[in-house]
Amino acid sequence: MGFEPFQDMIQKAALSYGVAREFRAIRVCRAFQAIIPIIFDDNKEADKALAKSTFKEGILTIKVPNSVWANEVMIKRELILEATRNHLQIQDPSIKIKELKTQIH
Repeated sequence: MGFEPFQDMIQKAALSYGVAREFRAIRVCRAFQAIIPIIFDDNKEADKALAKSTFKEGILTIKVPNSVWANEVMIKRELILEATRNHLQIQDPSIKIKELKTQIH
């Protein structure tokens, strides 16, 4: 008898409790947070400005403080999507990000 990876156990529990969608959203948002230092060259301002994100129905929405950050995100849109997708492929290849949006908050 082998051991089941903890990650698989958590995913099964999320399914059984009906929170799989929320669990996927958390994974996407954490993957995005993990790639911020890579895409934005360890810019501490980027860490702070891009700290909030949501994921729903295949759309990653990054909440930004102003239009300058919205523009910066959209300029790096393809890099952000590619890096976040690559990060997720390691964790859960079934999660698909279709689109990236910004929202000024």
